[in-house]
Amino acid sequence: MDKELERIHEGLTRCVPVTRHFYRTPVQAFREDKLDPTPVPPHYQRVLERLAFKNGYPVKYEVAPEGDRAHGVTNLLQATDIWGQEHILYRDIVIDSRMSPASKFRVTCHELTHVWLHQKYGRTMGYHYFGEHEHELIAEAAAAIVCAKMRLDSGGRFSLRYLAEHGASTRDLERTRPYAVRAAEWMIKALEKSRGTN
Repeated sequence: MDKELERIHEGLTRCVPVTRHFYRTPVQAFREDKLDPTPVPPHYQRVLERLAFKNGYPVKYEVAPEGDRAHGVTNLLQATDIWGQEHILYRDIVIDSRMSPASKFRVTCHELTHVWLHQKYGRTMGYHYFGEHEHELIAEAAAAIVCAKMRLDSGGRFSLRYLAEHGASTRDLERTRPYAVRAAEWMIKALEKSRGTN
């Protein structure tokens, strides 16, 4: 694994317990998160959209229902036929269209991590036995690593709030670190490759 990305994750792990005591109320954090003003190169979002599409999950932008606190969601609908074979009816990633570009970028990283890790590790022992709580920590930590590496530093601040609000413990973050780092590596590689080509 990339040592620099591991160090970024270690920094997150140290900061989360402190952040838990200082982050704003969930409603305040939610409003600020959607309007992160950090400038983001427009082609960064297109790179993530292409990665999602290659993995079978087109990215869509819709206005979230009133009162819905989710910034993004990954949908997968499957059905089993009479022979026991599973068939995918539809799948996509839906991002709240009202968010700022920086917020859309971070949330897309989060949702893309769910897709990639499930496809790559979903049937292996380590990742399969994590629960929803750990999956959320992996996805948000990966998004924070990508933001830090690509110099979108405010994304790390919002990720710390998210991790703190979800009760991330040092132990949880340490044992899920390899998955977060590998997912971040995958996205960063594509983003760095795109520099100067868009």
